[in-house]
Amino acid sequence: MIILIGESGSGKTSILNELLKNGYRDNDVFIQRDLNIQETRDRAQEQGIDTIKCFYIFVPAEERTKRMLTRGDSFESIQRIMEMENDKLKNAKEVADFVIENKVLEDAVEEIMRLDKGE
Repeated sequence: MIILIGESGSGKTSILNELLKNGYRDNDVFIQRDLNIQETRDRAQEQGIDTIKCFYIFVPAEERTKRMLTRGDSFESIQRIMEMENDKLKNAKEVADFVIENKVLEDAVEEIMRLDKGE
């Protein structure tokens, strides 16, 4: 199981879609909106899933702002989202098993797949 966490505009949904195109199933990959990763791990283990890898998808704030503007978010909503997420996800790098910088989508997906396979 793969868990993707990251701020708005980091590319979580795009990465999820690419992973699904590359043979992952819907129940193999989850996007988590908060840092309560341990609860997700516990629920998965109750269902017999032992291998759970959490990936924090990192993109600098300036790039995330550009991406959100491109997808149609207003500047005001972007500011609200970023303020909320600064607090909500401030420890994301420490909680995740891996930190992936999503500069180029294909590279980020390849790295996640490589790390998921233990390479």
